Amino acid sequence: MDVNAAVAAAAALAGLCTGVIAALAFRWSERELKRPTRTSLHTEAVLPPGVDTVLSVLSSSAVVLDEEDNVVKASSAAYALGLVRGGRLAVEPMLKLARETRRDGEIRQTELDL
Repeated sequence: MDVNAAVAAAAALAGLCTGVIAALAFRWSERELKRPTRTSLHTEAVLPPGVDTVLSVLSSSAVVLDEEDNVVKASSAAYALGLVRGGRLAVEPMLKLARETRRDGEIRQTELDL
């Protein structure tokens, strides 16, 4: 077998393998992008229309939590005051109040020193 033919055959085989791997990677990434995430499904189900508008006009801070205490939405004041960090409510007494309110539905008002 001629050396040039062997090199051409090896290059063709390498190109074919690269093409197959690229096609499989592309199909896998497209499938992952089409799959809805748990967070996106959950956020749409929790927030009624207009929550964004209400939070944007509030002068005080506001935080909307899901049933697992993850922050679904928060006002810019809540972020600026450091009440929300890493998708969680960062102030433990406020988290305790939120859990109690979720448990019994009673509105609470308290004064906190931060």
